Amino acid sequence: MTSGADLFVVCKNCGSEVSPYITECPYCGHRLRRRAPKLPRESEPKRARRGLLRRSGARTSADEPIPGRTPRRVRTGLARRALAGTIALRPYVTIVSVAASCVLWVLLRAGYVGVDKLVVIGPLNGDWWKLFTSQFAYLNGWVAFFVLIVIAIFGWLLEQRLGSIVVLALVLAAGAAGGLVAIAVYPLAVVGRR
Repeated sequence: MTSGADLFVVCKNCGSEVSPYITECPYCGHRLRRRAPKLPRESEPKRARRGLLRRSGARTSADEPIPGRTPRRVRTGLARRALAGTIALRPYVTIVSVAASCVLWVLLRAGYVGVDKLVVIGPLNGDWWKLFTSQFAYLNGWVAFFVLIVIAIFGWLLEQRLGSIVVLALVLAAGAAGGLVAIAVYPLAVVGRR
């Protein structure tokens, strides 16, 4: 049986009965203690014991399932959650953008693809895909290196914050809009990374 002292605390200043889990009296404001005591959490599992008993395989109270929860396999559950977290945080759009730029740079330097097929030079004349390929075509290796590092860092962070679809729309729309503005402003527009 619990004693009366466990159920309440008496304030020494005003004599009111208050909860034992507060630090100041709500009636007079007098400080009862420096810190409130820690409350045990019901949803938090008990920590496993460390030492010889745990290593030898002896069962402890931490091994018992928590009431109200279904038991699960620890090893496969942790592996699945770690894999799911890795997949969810992987910036696919940023990886594909950087990889596409690297592949196009290699193809341009090797001579398999001509610059006139990827970069907008002058009016479009029906070659609408150049609006999307010109943002991935780099002619200078050093410029490509530094720009792709910046895209990788900031694209990854932006994709973690806003999601893959927003970053994909931003990459494609920004490149196409920049190409259209350059075509509209300059009489002989050259849209591509030099």
